[in-house]
Amino acid sequence: MYVNTLGVWGGVATYLMPIIKEQVNLGNEVYLVVGNQGELTNNVQKNIPEVKIIFLDTMQREIKPLSILKSIFKFRKLVKDLKPNIIHLNCIMAGLIGRIGSLFLKSKIVYNAHGWAFEPGTSKKYKWPAIIIEKILSYCTDAIICVSNYEKKIADKYSIFKKDNQAIVIKNASRDFGLSHNKIRPKDGSFTVTMSARFWEQKNQLLLIKGFEKFINRYREKNQFKLYLLGDGPKLNECKEYVKNHNMEKFIEFTGMVNNVDEYYFKSDVVALITNYDAIAISLIEGLSMSKPLIATNTCGVPENFYEDFSNGCCINNTVSDIDIALNYLFSNPEIRRQMGELSRKLYERDFKIEKNISLHNNLYENLLKK
Repeated sequence: MYVNTLGVWGGVATYLMPIIKEQVNLGNEVYLVVGNQGELTNNVQKNIPEVKIIFLDTMQREIKPLSILKSIFKFRKLVKDLKPNIIHLNCIMAGLIGRIGSLFLKSKIVYNAHGWAFEPGTSKKYKWPAIIIEKILSYCTDAIICVSNYEKKIADKYSIFKKDNQAIVIKNASRDFGLSHNKIRPKDGSFTVTMSARFWEQKNQLLLIKGFEKFINRYREKNQFKLYLLGDGPKLNECKEYVKNHNMEKFIEFTGMVNNVDEYYFKSDVVALITNYDAIAISLIEGLSMSKPLIATNTCGVPENFYEDFSNGCCINNTVSDIDIALNYLFSNPEIRRQMGELSRKLYERDFKIEKNISLHNNLYENLLKK
């Protein structure tokens, strides 16, 4: 049984799809429990129809005590009825509801926070309550997956893990988009940047827009520049308004939610991610698979998308100036850009292939069932 707070598309959904498909291919009975319908559930219904989807409509990201309490009781009844061997919880709210709701039942519990609520950049208001809750709930968790070495390190700092061999690092992965796009982009003098992420408080598309604006203002001829911003979310209109007010609509395109991220990456020279905090970014891993140099924020687990010497891109501070400098450096040095892209592909093959990720999950499940 896989549990995710929301049924929308994003990094967690990208993480879950291949794992769920693998379990179906192995002949296992698979349930997906989510708080609402969205692109995740639509994709599962369309591409993995064998999965039984259950909507727990009281489960949501917002902290509402009554809704949380109702969700716990509903989830407990669900687990008693279905008796899953393994419950794989994803994200903090699902982790809270799922672990309390499964107390003293026989299912093995796997938890993946996909970024702790006490990481730098998250709300200081909830830092210590989150630490205390995670410490307590770890006693009723059989395995805790960390999607980056950074995520495990910060959990160790606050003594989150309470059992031997409870924590396991399984880095995020992605499909190999590079295999379907092994052509060379035409050298037409254009320079295109793409960022794929939800428009919400974690990400910072607006800062990227401001850095891109400063970059293109270096040049008299601007028609060669393009920024694609993929995704939707509550911060989208704010970004659109800024672009409109600064007469940049010709250079920046908001695509909304798309199912063909690889097509945009293929026509891009750089894949970017400007974020306030992140565990390890699947959108960047997809860029690695397509031999793209990266520009990304040096925060939390994001540097693990780079070599230790950052030779496959620019890992920068969240400032307009740093974004401007990184963009101009990669635009002005096409040969360095090409070399960085080659290194990105090698890093993908070393650390982020989907087959490795799936194998590690299978091994984890098998080991838990032996206990």
